[in-house]
Amino acid sequence: AAPSTAETHDLSRFTDVGEFPNDAEQVLLDRLPAALADACDRADLDDRPGQLPIRAGVSCLKDGVRVHYWQQSDSGDLTSGVGATAADLLFGIVIRLSLTEGSCQTASRVYQAWDAGLHSGYVICYVSADGDATMQWTFDGPGIYAVASRRGAQTRELYEWWVETGRRLGR
Repeated sequence: AAPSTAETHDLSRFTDVGEFPNDAEQVLLDRLPAALADACDRADLDDRPGQLPIRAGVSCLKDGVRVHYWQQSDSGDLTSGVGATAADLLFGIVIRLSLTEGSCQTASRVYQAWDAGLHSGYVICYVSADGDATMQWTFDGPGIYAVASRRGAQTRELYEWWVETGRRLGR
């Protein structure tokens, strides 16, 4: 059964010191590749991207890449009254950073559509103000938004990781 609206907007699950994973986090973990899911913990709500209404979040560290996967809530975020979608958030970043359309494989400040058969969405890549290679991407359909970074790396290295691991769902 789907969680109730009250359950999906109860943000205490992010600060509750209860056992990880809770039910919503387990559903998200079950969607990730086993190689990542085994290296995850509860995400910090402060790392939530923008005003994206969140049901669950996990933070994974694997092969020097820190990645957060966020499962979007089905309805607006009761704590802010905002019902932003993953695509809204991503394209807001595209505009704010003045990213151009291109390929993350060959450029370091671009956005592009992606399609890997079962899943598709949009991805952006750039170097953060801290000098970390950063990628953010959406998954059309399952309402998942992901953010990955690698300290001091080039965006091409992070892109290669993303192609092999980050953009895949399912075990």
